[in-house]
Amino acid sequence: QELRDQYEAVLGAVKEPGLLRIRRAAWHPELADTTLFDASDASTGEVSVKRECVVLQRPGGRRETWRIVEWTFDPFTPVGRVRLTRGPTAAAAKERREPAAAALREPRGREARQARE
Repeated sequence: QELRDQYEAVLGAVKEPGLLRIRRAAWHPELADTTLFDASDASTGEVSVKRECVVLQRPGGRRETWRIVEWTFDPFTPVGRVRLTRGPTAAAAKERREPAAAALREPRGREARQARE
C-alpha cells in the first residue's frame, strides 16, 4: 500500500514545449490521455527547475519532485518564452574537475581476483 500512496509511475509525451500529456499511469489507468502539465493553464500547477530536479507544485498544495536523469531540452517552457536552464549536476562538475578519478579506483571483488591472476 505504501508504494501506491507514496510513489507513482507515469509514461508520457511532450506534445509541444510546455504541454506534457500522460499516456499511461501505473495505478490510475483513467489518467491515460490526460494533461500532466500545461504551461498556459495554471490549473495544472507551477514548475520550478533546480540543479538536479524539477518540482511541480500542484494547485491543491501537493508537491511532486522529479529527479532529472537526462536533460537534452526544456520540455516545460513554450517556444518564445524564457527557457528554463540548469547548471551541471554536482557529480558532472566534479567529474570535469577530476576526470581521472573514476578510472583510478581500486579494483574490488571479482575484479581484484582477476587482476591478481
